[in-house]
Amino acid sequence: MATLLKPQPRKQGSYQRCWLEVHGKRHRLNIGYVSNERTTKIFDVIETLEAKLFEDKILSPEDRRKLDKLAQDYPNVYKRLIKVGLIKKDDKPETVNELTKYWLNHMKDAVRQETLNTYANTLKTGLEKHFGETLFDQITKGDVQEFIAKLKQKYEDSTIGNFLKRANSVFRFAVDKEWINDNPFDLGSGAEKFAIRINAEKAERQAELMTEEAINKLLNCRKSPDVTQQLELDAFVYLLRYTGCRESSAFILRWSDINFEDNEITMRAKANSKAKSTKGNERPKRILTMPLWPQMKPVLLKLKQHQPEGTKYVLNKVLKLETKPEFTLLAKKGGVIKKGRWVQNLNGRFHTIFEQNNIEKWPQLLHAFHMFRGNELERQGYPEAQIDAWIGNTKETRARHYDREAIKVTSSDRQSAVLRTSQDLATENASGRMVADRSHQNASEWPSEKHEPQKTPGKTQSDTDREDPKKEQVHPRGFEPLTFGSVDRCSIQLS
Repeated sequence: MATLLKPQPRKQGSYQRCWLEVHGKRHRLNIGYVSNERTTKIFDVIETLEAKLFEDKILSPEDRRKLDKLAQDYPNVYKRLIKVGLIKKDDKPETVNELTKYWLNHMKDAVRQETLNTYANTLKTGLEKHFGETLFDQITKGDVQEFIAKLKQKYEDSTIGNFLKRANSVFRFAVDKEWINDNPFDLGSGAEKFAIRINAEKAERQAELMTEEAINKLLNCRKSPDVTQQLELDAFVYLLRYTGCRESSAFILRWSDINFEDNEITMRAKANSKAKSTKGNERPKRILTMPLWPQMKPVLLKLKQHQPEGTKYVLNKVLKLETKPEFTLLAKKGGVIKKGRWVQNLNGRFHTIFEQNNIEKWPQLLHAFHMFRGNELERQGYPEAQIDAWIGNTKETRARHYDREAIKVTSSDRQSAVLRTSQDLATENASGRMVADRSHQNASEWPSEKHEPQKTPGKTQSDTDREDPKKEQVHPRGFEPLTFGSVDRCSIQLS
C-alpha cells in the first residue's frame, strides 16, 4: 500500500517522497519540493489510484477531476505515475466530457480550426451540458430519447439535428475504438425528422416574405449614414442577390476577382477538405466563376470609383474588415491568433437594417439568398449544370438542406401568373379574337347584361368558322367537358 515518507531536508527545502504498489511491485515515487499541505492532496490522489487499480474499479467523476488537476498542476508527478504504471499513458476516457475532449483532439488534424471550434461549441451546448460527467459507456437509447425531449423544449428540429449529428460522431468514434458495442445516438431512419434544414413552416413564411418587391426595397434602402459604408453594403446585397454567394465569400472578394471587360466574377467558397496556405493559415479551396450580371455591374463600378486607387478588397469599412487578415491567423498548436475576414458575420447588422426600413424579416436574412437565386435561375430556364457551377451546390445538395416543395411556388409566382394572364387576355381583347375569360371570377362578379354574338355582314357563321384558323385549334382546356364551376360564360351563345 502507498506510504508517505518523511520529508528529506535539502538546501532548496523539504523534498517529498512516497512508496506505492503497482501489480504487487513496490515503487518509490519522488514528489518533489512541495509543501506539506499540497503533498497531502497529491498523496490522496495516489492512494485513490492505487486502491482503484487493486480493486479493478473505474474512477468516479470526482476522482477524474482530481487526477486532471494533478496532471495540470504537477505534470512531473503525473509523468512519474505513468512511468511506474499507476496511470496508463493513453488511458480510456470515462465520462462524456472526457470522451468529447478525446474526440476533438483526434479531429484536430482532419478539419479546419474554425470547424473544430464549431464542433466544440455544439458539443458543449448539447451533449456535454446534458450528460457532462455521466459515464459514456452507460448511456442508453432511452437516455438519448430523454435528451431529445429536453432539447425540444428549447430548440427546433434542425438545431436538434445538429446536436445529434455531433453526438453521433463522437459515439461512433467510441464504437470504432471498441470502448462500447453500440452507438446510442444512431437513430437510423428516425434521424431524418431532425435533418438540418429550414423547417416547412419557416420555408413557407420565407417564400411569402422574400418577394421581388421586398428584395428590391432592401437593395435600395438606407443602410448606413456613412457614404462609403452605404456603397459597400449596397454592393454586398447585390452580390448576395445575383450571385447567391455566402457572406463569407463576399468578405474576401478582391477587385482582381472581377473582370468587368469579360463580365465574369470569381467567388472563393468553402471546401469540404482541409486546405492550408504555406504559412499554415486557412484558405478556401473551391473557386466559383459566374457571370457578372448586368444588374450588379453599375453598383460595383460606383463603389470602385469611390474607393482610393489600389484598394485590394471590395468590402473594407463594414465590420472594420480593413483591419483584419484575409483568413484566420493560427498558432502552430492550432490556437487562434486573430480572426480573419472569412469568419465575420453581418446578420445582426441586417436585422437592424430591416427594422429601420420597415421590411418584414424572413427567417434566414442573408443565407436565404443562396436558395432564392438558385430557384430563380431554375425558373428562368438555365441548365442545371450551370446553376450548380454558379451557386456552388448541386440540386440534390440544395434539396437536402431546404424544404424545396415548400418554397417552390411563392407569392411572387402567383402574382406573376396573374399579371401574365392579364397581359395575355388584354392582347387577345385588343386583337378581337376572344372576349376575356372570366372563369376566374365568382358568379356574383359576372356582368348582368347579355352579350349578343357579333354578326359579320355578308357572311354566314359557318363561313366565318371555316376561314378563321383559330377555330381549327384545340381549346386550352382540351376536349374534356367543362364542369359547372369552370363554364366560360363568354363562350356561350345566347339566344
